[in-house]
Amino acid sequence: MTGKFNRGLSRVFAGILGLLVLLAAVGEVRSQTLRDLETIRRSATLTPDDLQIMMIFVTSQFSLMENAGEVTELNKPLIDMESVSTSTSSNIQTRQQYVSEFARLIKENYGGLYQQGLDLAGQESPEAKELGANKKLAAAITLVMSGHPTLIEDLQGMLADDSALVRACAVKGFWQDSMKEYLAQPEAGAELAGILSSLDERLNTENSAEVIMYAAMAAGLVDNAQSTALLQKCVARRVSQYQSWEVSRESADGEILGQLIQVAQQKLTANDRRGATELLRSATELYISAYHRYRMGKAYRKPDDNKEIPLLTEDNRLSLKSLLIIGEIEFMEICNRPTSNNNSRAVFMALRDASESNLPNAVDSLTGLAGLVQQSFSIYDGWTAPGELPAPPAAIVQKAENLQKIKANVIKISS
Repeated sequence: MTGKFNRGLSRVFAGILGLLVLLAAVGEVRSQTLRDLETIRRSATLTPDDLQIMMIFVTSQFSLMENAGEVTELNKPLIDMESVSTSTSSNIQTRQQYVSEFARLIKENYGGLYQQGLDLAGQESPEAKELGANKKLAAAITLVMSGHPTLIEDLQGMLADDSALVRACAVKGFWQDSMKEYLAQPEAGAELAGILSSLDERLNTENSAEVIMYAAMAAGLVDNAQSTALLQKCVARRVSQYQSWEVSRESADGEILGQLIQVAQQKLTANDRRGATELLRSATELYISAYHRYRMGKAYRKPDDNKEIPLLTEDNRLSLKSLLIIGEIEFMEICNRPTSNNNSRAVFMALRDASESNLPNAVDSLTGLAGLVQQSFSIYDGWTAPGELPAPPAAIVQKAENLQKIKANVIKISS
């Protein structure tokens, strides 16, 4: 009996050992393929064998991701693909051929991974939903890492995904360096117009700060009426979120504000002062909305009992504070005012004061009716800046009150 048991156990161990040897061999093949690609991407020309190795590598990485049972198992295939997604050949034609072939292979293979992600995300299990969401994101990342114009329609398709992370990744793909270089060419005008149009449509219902921010960055791909309208629509979307107290990730507005000022500066360089003024109005609208959220949210007074309630988290407060400081610098620079001396920056100095009592005057001196931006660009001629934000919804106030009570109880217990 003991002998039979030992022989059975030996067979089990032999099977496990065989499996480990097989896995090690597969891993070695993948490592060798990756090493081969490192050599191929430096080659002066690509042979049929080189293209075959590329095909084996890309399809195997997608297979790994499709077979992944854990989110962490998606990381290495993505990192390996990214590391060999471009060519370093001295021959420009070879570089172009390599990148085109890599993009073709991604286009052929990403759909299976994305569909698998959709299927998993539709299941009831939280674990399946998480894995599915990350597989969809992994598929989007492969499109972005390629940055090839043949994938523009695929990126546009991702804009309809229900995951804000996937949508943000797709929008980011439009202004990757290689994509920007292609879209800057006159013959790409129709494709660029299509991208801006799809982003404009997306903004009709978009709530994600990241997607709106990346759309604003994509609007900088070209300077025309369509891109300007898209940039202003990004601002309008964010301002509406400030108005309804549904805004999040205020740090994204620092990027949007910077994009507005940058494009306004480009218009000034092109002697389009009217266009620059329009963008500075949008920048002022966004800046003032952020200021009112900071001032009201830092210590909101309830009308019924005059009690102060902080509506902002610490992250919200710090993000808004940074936005006000950075925005002041941006406005001063386009108005040709020196920013090297901190004492010349009224908003910055007001925020340094613990009481911040001079902040309203400081903001007014920058963006008010007689402020610096008005003096330089006459933004208020035929335009009215937004006033204070409406009172926050009762649900938001109640949530902040509950949080305040919880914190008070924790402090009382700990002391």
